[in-house]
Amino acid sequence: MRPAGSPGSGSTKHGGALHTTPGFGPDAAYRQAQRLARSVNALCDHYENLRCAYH
Repeated sequence: MRPAGSPGSGSTKHGGALHTTPGFGPDAAYRQAQRLARSVNALCDHYENLRCAYH
């Protein structure tokens, strides 16, 4: 996750990029991909924990 005010963070505070509507643009796609990757990783970890519990 990018800190507020960093380039591309969507924040106008401290010289950041102009605010755009949430859900559009490369930053939104990047955040969505991060969320998807975290979800897949969590599911894989859960699956491994279930396998270990029953073997």
